[in-house]
Amino acid sequence: MVRLTESLNYMRPQWGLNKRWRNRRHPFNPDLILPHPVERTPLRCRNKVIPRKSQEDDVVCIKEMLNLFACMKANELNENECPKELAAFQKCYSNYITEWTAKQKIQDPTEPIPGQTKLTSHQVNVMLKRYPQKIDI
Repeated sequence: MVRLTESLNYMRPQWGLNKRWRNRRHPFNPDLILPHPVERTPLRCRNKVIPRKSQEDDVVCIKEMLNLFACMKANELNENECPKELAAFQKCYSNYITEWTAKQKIQDPTEPIPGQTKLTSHQVNVMLKRYPQKIDI
């Protein structure tokens, strides 16, 4: 009769298990989990925001630009063959620049507009100076 107990006592190689914990793969101990996480820093807003550039969509005059490129492609990239498209593109871009400069002169970058949904970093800093957070550190 075959004895099965000897095969049970045979120690199989421990592939994949690191008995010496060289690479710090310890078994997970659930007793080390704290019941409530400890705050390292208190959850509150700072009194200023780091200024960053706003990513505006400055894509203008696409239709005129595509017409100009199509004409230049048909005429082997010669600008002299497409004066009408070039004039239309330059007119559109100059109109955009004049409107943009007028809007920048009217708009005060530091004063937030009531009801505005997107604020710049400077406008947020102005609001936070009006209503500062209490710091109890």
